[in-house]
Amino acid sequence: VGGGHIGEKLNSIAKIFNFYTVVFDDREEYKNDKSLKEADEIITGNIEESLGCYNINNEDYVVIVTRGHQTDKEALKSVVTRDAAYIGMIGSVKKIKHIMNELIGEGIPEKRLKEVYAPTGLD
Repeated sequence: VGGGHIGEKLNSIAKIFNFYTVVFDDREEYKNDKSLKEADEIITGNIEESLGCYNINNEDYVVIVTRGHQTDKEALKSVVTRDAAYIGMIGSVKKIKHIMNELIGEGIPEKRLKEVYAPTGLD
């Protein structure tokens, strides 16, 4: 989730390993971005709504690398209670703690949030 410079590189790496990739971004101009030409699908628009309408199952890997805290939060809120094989989110420890606390306040189960790999990376 996120079509910027990190999402672009992550998409390229995933394609090396023959993953089917879907890039979500809230910026319409990314729909035809040449740097994302390897993506199988590019979905633009409201992050929370777009992800909410997309079928995510236990064979899917979701990595959240959007351009900001708010869109990261929206993306995480949309996927955290779904059965993805992996959910990861980039960010500082401070940012992640802030987003997690906000989502707990909005009723997202803490147990599900603890399953998120954050900050995402090599573990």
